Amino acid sequence: MPAPKKVAQVELLTERFTDSSIVVGTGLTHMTASDMVELRRALRTQQVEYRVVKNTLAAIAADRAGRPQIAELLTGPTGLVITAGDALDAVKALEEYRQTSKSALTVSGAFMDGKLLTPADVGILASLPPKPQLIASLTGQLQAILRGVVTTLNAPQQHVVSVLNAPLQAIATVLQRYVEVQHSPERPQDSAPQDDQPAPDSDTDGSSEQPQDSAPQDDQPAPDSD
Repeated sequence: MPAPKKVAQVELLTERFTDSSIVVGTGLTHMTASDMVELRRALRTQQVEYRVVKNTLAAIAADRAGRPQIAELLTGPTGLVITAGDALDAVKALEEYRQTSKSALTVSGAFMDGKLLTPADVGILASLPPKPQLIASLTGQLQAILRGVVTTLNAPQQHVVSVLNAPLQAIATVLQRYVEVQHSPERPQDSAPQDDQPAPDSDTDGSSEQPQDSAPQDDQPAPDSD
């Protein structure tokens, strides 16, 4: 039967793992007691907890919390950085301690948002700007993107109208030209068919009579009468 102390430790760790936003695994090799005190003090300012755990009990607690991946962080003497607050604040506080104290503390990885992070991932996370600055930067970038989208959406409207109007204008021009051609006075008109005209009268020889101008005659003297 498990000792009550171990049962209490498992229950406590299960609760911590369930509520955590991030769990960071660290190695305790070459860490002194004074180093541990300084580390806890540095993390406490960010509401971050540091617990030295027994790997077997921690693995049981991780499984009960529904986060068995945490067991991957339990290699050798292990201390866990645990927080239910902002994960970024936790890793930045841890990294700041490592840089300022020149501690031999090593990072074996982390568990966050259902995924395991490598030591390199933790380092990248710690190098991000503080949350307020990050939010302000992202907000500025989003606003710039939105302004660009609005500009892009407005400009093509004019272009689209021009593109759509061009074929309509071309069609209108063709129709207008067609109407002008149909009503143009230079357009050849079809002549109406004419009825057969009667042929002029002609002599039997086929030649038409030509009126002859009679030359004027001088008055002739009347003959003497007996």
